[in-house]
Amino acid sequence: MHSMNPNIQGLLSDFFKKQSAPLYLVAVSGGLDSMCLLWTLNKLKLPLHVLHVNYNLRGTESIEDANLVQDYCKKIGVPLTVHAVDFKEFLKKNGGNLQQEARNTRYAFFNEISEKYPKSKVILAHHFDDQMETFWLQLFRQAGMSGLSGMKAVNDRYLRPFLSLPKEELKTLAKTNKIPWREDSSNAKNDYSRNRWRNEYLPFLNAKIPTLSTSVNLIQDIFQKQLDTDKIQNDKWKENILKTSKFTLKEINEIPIYQLVEIFKLLEIPLYNLPAILALVNSQKGSKRSWTSLSGPFNSVIREADSLVFHNI
Repeated sequence: MHSMNPNIQGLLSDFFKKQSAPLYLVAVSGGLDSMCLLWTLNKLKLPLHVLHVNYNLRGTESIEDANLVQDYCKKIGVPLTVHAVDFKEFLKKNGGNLQQEARNTRYAFFNEISEKYPKSKVILAHHFDDQMETFWLQLFRQAGMSGLSGMKAVNDRYLRPFLSLPKEELKTLAKTNKIPWREDSSNAKNDYSRNRWRNEYLPFLNAKIPTLSTSVNLIQDIFQKQLDTDKIQNDKWKENILKTSKFTLKEINEIPIYQLVEIFKLLEIPLYNLPAILALVNSQKGSKRSWTSLSGPFNSVIREADSLVFHNI
């Protein structure tokens, strides 16, 4: 008999009461997480439309992933839209980081389809373990508070109802209810930083410090609340600097460092420049810092009498 864990059912029922929509677009790869997501949403009898991206990166495996999703959608009577792309050829022509470009392709597809269905929402299968991986990846990339705060369960049109569920619960759900899913063989390879964290570092850390994930989750909650509080003020700082090209020394000295990080990110200034830029506050007039900017409004800053003045030279 197929059944849903009462905790999961209660969690999702409450979640979707608050996040109602005429249609939910469900991102399904064919892996454990997204197949469990599709199964649970179908059990809740929500109006669904499945989205699947086939990158054609793993030969027969990619085809079998797509076939599983297609067959399952047909079985439960849910419409499906597939976006197939020759991603190896795409990277050959355009270059770029495989994981980042795959993400860009995926979200562009999701946005394109969601625009066709007004007021629809896109549901993603990220879970608690993904959130932990994201925190540590961002920490070692020297991210600011927004990066360390992790993913949001609700972020505009994107919903992540599984974000508080550990992967082990999804494995149990799939086993109990015989939910079909496919393993991506590339997940076992430590070619990417996320895989190394997932397969090596986090299992080791969690075994040594059992409360680690709970502590990280608490930090992320605090960071998200602080970011929500600061957002309006940070946006005002950004607009003022864009308008005047100035940041007074008095303002810089009064703003907390974590907030300066977020303001600089809004201005698309690479964060590795932050210590050097802040050092200009105590430097002589005329001191300068430059950086390479591909899309940001500024690429240099000069210390003036009472302010830092930003330029695009």
